[in-house]
Amino acid sequence: MKQTLCGSSVALALQVGIVGCATLTNDPMTPMAVSFSDGSNGECVLENKRGTWATPTPVTVAVRGSDDPLRWRCKTSDGRETTGSIPSTGALA
Repeated sequence: MKQTLCGSSVALALQVGIVGCATLTNDPMTPMAVSFSDGSNGECVLENKRGTWATPTPVTVAVRGSDDPLRWRCKTSDGRETTGSIPSTGALA
């Protein structure tokens, strides 16, 4: 009997977790705060297979979730450049 109750509890916990995840990812757009660590102003281009967003920094921009990495190219107003990416966790897809 204990195994049945335990199995029911696990199934219930998994259902609640799935519903919670579905609620969190219901909106296809995700806000991303973009800024330079030293507070500089500049421009950034954020890109994944769902779109490209060019924006001044600092800013919060809405980015369409995707299952591929979010790549960025940024340049400060005094000419310093940086690039990189954030891997997708699948939650934004």
